Amino acid sequence: MSRQTLLADPLSTSRIYVTMRGFGSPDADLHIYVRYAKGGPNPIRIECHKDDTVYDLIKTLIIRAKEFGLDNAGVTLREGDITVYKVIQDQECNVQKKERLPPRRLLTEVHEFDLEFEADVCEVPVSHARADTSAVFLCRRTETFGDLARKIQTRLPTFHFQEAYLKEIREQLEGGAQLRISEYSSVGGKSKLVDPTTKIGDLEDKTFGFTVETPKKAITLADIKENICGQNIAFFGPSGNGKSSTINTFAKALIGVYQPLAQTFQLEGPGTKVFKPYKFSIENRTFFLCDVPGRGLLVDDDEDSSKIITRILDGKLPAERPLDHKIRFFDRGFGKIHGVVYIHKWEAELDELHTCLSDELATRGSGIPMIVIMTHIDRAQDNPELIAQKCSELAEKIGIDVANVFTISNFDHETEHEDQQRDAHALNLLNKILASAKSFCNRGKVRVSEIVKEFNSLTTTDKH
Repeated sequence: MSRQTLLADPLSTSRIYVTMRGFGSPDADLHIYVRYAKGGPNPIRIECHKDDTVYDLIKTLIIRAKEFGLDNAGVTLREGDITVYKVIQDQECNVQKKERLPPRRLLTEVHEFDLEFEADVCEVPVSHARADTSAVFLCRRTETFGDLARKIQTRLPTFHFQEAYLKEIREQLEGGAQLRISEYSSVGGKSKLVDPTTKIGDLEDKTFGFTVETPKKAITLADIKENICGQNIAFFGPSGNGKSSTINTFAKALIGVYQPLAQTFQLEGPGTKVFKPYKFSIENRTFFLCDVPGRGLLVDDDEDSSKIITRILDGKLPAERPLDHKIRFFDRGFGKIHGVVYIHKWEAELDELHTCLSDELATRGSGIPMIVIMTHIDRAQDNPELIAQKCSELAEKIGIDVANVFTISNFDHETEHEDQQRDAHALNLLNKILASAKSFCNRGKVRVSEIVKEFNSLTTTDKH
């Protein structure tokens, strides 16, 4: 007589439920019908003999695990991974009780009961934005997400990518690209990168996605030297948003040790009070990173604010602002600004400074390039989608291309631990800033050359 088979909660431990039926056949003493509760195939018949034990059943299930979808991610089950239970239905209390069956127990002793077995593995659903389907990988709870990444890499066809894109992914991975796994949140559809050393059992019953990221070429001092042509880079931004800290982070990456150059913002008062240029040299090439005071640039009269910014862009340095809120300027022959970096703190609201600065760059800046850096990026808790969203919103508000918005986690304390990844990111960002300013300088040289040629041409014509 057939008995009702117990259904499992889809979020619980992987289970297979075994219903035994005692009917004879010429080939075997018992025919056991096995069904996988998580939507697997229909019950599969397993032939057993009357002297078979629970251990024999476990070995048979391991051999035929693929029929239940239990080795679809390269997990080879072992005898110790499976525990078989006898399930007893209490009709009066309408509850179920389980009794663990020892491996030596004869199957004939329990053939009148439903048998349930649990495998010490978990199913990990993984998707990709450009895949036609998602895939479920079977993993041990003690495995790490680094192990899962390697499984995904060997089973890419499981996702049914288009052939051209599948080829592209494989070429990227062969070229040194990294496969990174993110956890998807049920709230707002946000994602968060998962540390490869995290055990899969620590994030059971979650949903994941993966991306393939090509490692960025490590920028060296030689690369930066090639983009140095005597540029003056001005750092604008409200007080406390991280201008000085960003300059110190660049200095740390260049020098190799933490030697704070710029005075950072303190709660009891402003950090940077004067326009301070910091000189950096690589061999015989020099550039300046100029810390512009955050306070005093915006005054009640918009025209006066514009004049202040224009004079700074022209290389006239403001002295320390006295108590009457007026700024005295003097020209030290510093030279004009070739690039602007606007610093914005992650959680801060934009003030009018970015509007005045953008207007002056557009009207009087002669095409001086501006790059925006968002600081305090650690507040995003390593959420790439949230970071991308904030960068896009900031670019739209300021009115620049999102490709010119970058992020940084600044080096703030002398005792802070070494972080080679942060240094590498800082060098890469500094190289982009210098390259942008160098391009501006070269455009200016070309324009001067064109004017000289045009003047010489007119002079020659007049002589004739």
